[in-house]
Amino acid sequence: MKKLLLTAIMIIFSNQALAWVSKDFTPKNISLINVVMSDATSNECWTNINESLKYTEDQLELAGFKVSKDKMQGYINNKHFVLQITVSGSRYGDLCFGSIRTEIYKATRDNAMLVGNLMVGQEGKVFAGYEDANKVTIEAINTFLDQVRIPSWGLNIYK
Repeated sequence: MKKLLLTAIMIIFSNQALAWVSKDFTPKNISLINVVMSDATSNECWTNINESLKYTEDQLELAGFKVSKDKMQGYINNKHFVLQITVSGSRYGDLCFGSIRTEIYKATRDNAMLVGNLMVGQEGKVFAGYEDANKVTIEAINTFLDQVRIPSWGLNIYK
């Protein structure tokens, strides 16, 4: 009964997501963006990692962003950002359960020392009862990229 209740709760919340992106995160304000995929799944819950990466890079380029395909090229630049997508999950029986976290950030520095990251966009999504995380990951990326295309959150990232 507990497993059934847990499954029902996960399914109810599986389509819940909150996405936000700073309104100043636009192609004219960004010199370069890297896309990083992190696979924290087990038992082959997420198998289209390269497809997800290519889709994200292509959509960013279509939106006018300059996307670096090299690992962290030019990251010391103040206008260089990273879009990181982390998929966590596990298979229970024949179905996958987990979460997808999408973040946009840039390094912040004090003189030459790296002191942290400034988050300028984020989304979190829980998924439950899928054969794998492939389709739901592409859907989550697309939802987040809708916010990237039309950012609305009021943080000024350049002052």
